[in-house]
Amino acid sequence: MKQIAILAFAILLTGGNTLLAQDTIQTEKTSKKLIIKNRLFTDFFYSYWLGLPEGVKQQGFNRGFNASFLFDLPLRKESPFSFGLGVGVCSHNLYSNAYSIINDNYDVVMVPLPETTKYSVNKLSFTYLHIPLEFRYFHPTAEWKITCGVRVGLMADIHSKYVGANCEVLQYDGNSNRDVHIKNNKIPNRTKVPVELTFHTGWKYFDLNASYMLTKMFEEGNPQVHPFSVGLTIAIY
Repeated sequence: MKQIAILAFAILLTGGNTLLAQDTIQTEKTSKKLIIKNRLFTDFFYSYWLGLPEGVKQQGFNRGFNASFLFDLPLRKESPFSFGLGVGVCSHNLYSNAYSIINDNYDVVMVPLPETTKYSVNKLSFTYLHIPLEFRYFHPTAEWKITCGVRVGLMADIHSKYVGANCEVLQYDGNSNRDVHIKNNKIPNRTKVPVELTFHTGWKYFDLNASYMLTKMFEEGNPQVHPFSVGLTIAIY
């Protein structure tokens, strides 16, 4: 009877250790699955615009966004260092006191609106498709990460939007006593290949992001504006 009790106790002890080991393995697997590698993420940011012409002032919150999907390519198996390569789309907005017109030389000119002009929307929007390339470090257990890289793109759209009172700067033929809604999709002399430096750091699902546009949004002879941006990133996967 005593031998049977000892044998039963040994079986229970062995089974408990086996279950504990299985739980540990399962926990480790689950932990690894939860590590966010920034394969699919969205940046929300504020842009501070550099190179604005004299008399032009940015106004309000110059919000923008970027959405990217990247393949994470480790330098070697189980390495915390990797490269990220993929595709994405990025949009910047410039809210200011100036309206963009086309002069006789077919150049873009940003002309400040009269101070008495009342408007609710006055912005330039820039959207480009891009290929992001990042050098990345992901802490293997703490889910802390840091990445830096570059986005090389193709300008897809530049347009201006104005909603407010009419004035001579707008070159709009209409009743000046009524608010006008103007959207101009035919702004020339855009840069064809925007290049932007990028940086991310954060924990798990959330990062801080920063970017700096190396190229100007317009070609030479036009406003040499380009943004420096900071914001928050939400990583989905």
